[in-house]
Amino acid sequence: MTILEKIYNKTCSNETLVNSDILGDKDYYRFSWKKGLAIQQIIQFEKENNIHIPDEYKRFLQMSNGADLFIVDDDYSSYHLLSLEEMFEETVSMKECGYDIRDNLAFFQMEQSDDFIMIDPEGEMITYCLAEYDSSEWVRMHTGFNNFMLRLFWANGHPFWEWLL
Repeated sequence: MTILEKIYNKTCSNETLVNSDILGDKDYYRFSWKKGLAIQQIIQFEKENNIHIPDEYKRFLQMSNGADLFIVDDDYSSYHLLSLEEMFEETVSMKECGYDIRDNLAFFQMEQSDDFIMIDPEGEMITYCLAEYDSSEWVRMHTGFNNFMLRLFWANGHPFWEWLL
């Protein structure tokens, strides 16, 4: 079972999780999930749009077709995992804006930033794309979707990828 599946199961009936740090301070995070898709819908979408979605993300889309993670009262530090349609629209938009993303797919957004995170079609490379920087300065993480999400939860919702800059 992946970390997202565990969080999903834990927060379906109660959207809020409590996290305590070493000093005993508590943070309260909410999670919002959408209805999942059938695998046939995902495969059909791939064929119609001539794209390849990594298997790990397909598994997520079957569980929840998009989600908002680590939402706090003031919406600070929240993230949006894109739905199938949003993934395609954002990817097309990034290409139209002139970003050199090749066959990668935008799949993850920070709510208060123009930066985005994308994944390669094979699901082996996650890239943190700083909107105002040349693609040569983007942070490439040699990891898949599930490991990326695991690291996000280990970091208690903090953008660990920024630590790599």
